[in-house]
Amino acid sequence: MKICIFTKTTIGAKWAYTFVEYAKLSNKHLKFYLITKNDSKNSKHFQKLFEKICYLDFHKTKILCDLWKVRSFVNINSINVVHNFFALTALYARLSLINTNVRILYEVVGPLHLENIIYRYCDVHILSKNTYWIATSEYIKELYLNTNINKDKLFQSYLCIIPNPKPYNKSCKNTLRKRYNIPKTDKIIGSFSYIYPPKLFSSRGVKNHEMILKTAARMLNKRNDVWFFIGGKFFKNDQKYKIKLRKLSSKIDSKKVVWLGYVDSIEQFLHEIDLFIHFPISENLGGVYESLLNNKITVATNVGGISELVKHHVNGSLIELDNINQAMDEIEYWLFKCIDCAKFPQEGKLLVQKVFDINKSVNDRLLIYKEINEE
Repeated sequence: MKICIFTKTTIGAKWAYTFVEYAKLSNKHLKFYLITKNDSKNSKHFQKLFEKICYLDFHKTKILCDLWKVRSFVNINSINVVHNFFALTALYARLSLINTNVRILYEVVGPLHLENIIYRYCDVHILSKNTYWIATSEYIKELYLNTNINKDKLFQSYLCIIPNPKPYNKSCKNTLRKRYNIPKTDKIIGSFSYIYPPKLFSSRGVKNHEMILKTAARMLNKRNDVWFFIGGKFFKNDQKYKIKLRKLSSKIDSKKVVWLGYVDSIEQFLHEIDLFIHFPISENLGGVYESLLNNKITVATNVGGISELVKHHVNGSLIELDNINQAMDEIEYWLFKCIDCAKFPQEGKLLVQKVFDINKSVNDRLLIYKEINEE
């Protein structure tokens, strides 16, 4: 069987490439091909991993050219299944493979677009004759089931991630405390994610840093023994949103709300903070995966698939979106009131390792290939 992996990035989508590496070890008869963005990053590695590679521009002036490339590449190499990981690549596959029998498998890694009822309808009902879906959380699966989708075309399997904490430089421990002269008795609250601007008709960013800043402001008015460290890059270096958040931040104690920008080692960052917070308006599992894996209590908004990993008062807390009082209560509970808190972080790591079983996830996809190819 010939499988074509279709991504729009050679840097991200690591789970897609991890899957291919493990799948090739499990099934020697599968041959993998790749369609991706036209750049040179990781090209040597990909040349070893894939039989052939087709590069696209993904530019609005070259859409027709890209669609022709996809159709030609799939036909010439007699591809059986085109496995997509992005809404854009799924659309490209559907448009370029009209009137063919090629199976299109759309692995849905995030729910944001599905929370729009119009997009959800279009995804399921337009040009979808040969399309099948993998929901990467129970939450995404439920969104699809609410659209009257053909249940035989919908599968559920968690992302192909290897849930092992990465090593970090233990000799650098407490660098945040030393650099910012933080007393040993003070607590460090951390957040880390891409900082996405608001979507159309929304006043808040996708990761809702506005709620983080409001929580910080209220907590710092109440007590002086907490610090907030915010890590992560602004998506596409969005200057307008950066100015907005920095303006909000300037109204708070600038000494105790620190913007770190890009962080070289997430693991190092997580081991230096006392508590992780994540308040998105939309999320699958990724925003809390790393904090739990690194034994860090996590307080997060109860949206999307987060509740599949964060269990209330077991490995963290689930709070209502924009409920600042609840956010403060849960942060204070874990940092100042919880008895025998040392045992709780391990629960998060154990659950993450159970959910993200790489062997099961790979086997799920191999069985899906077989099933849809035989229809």
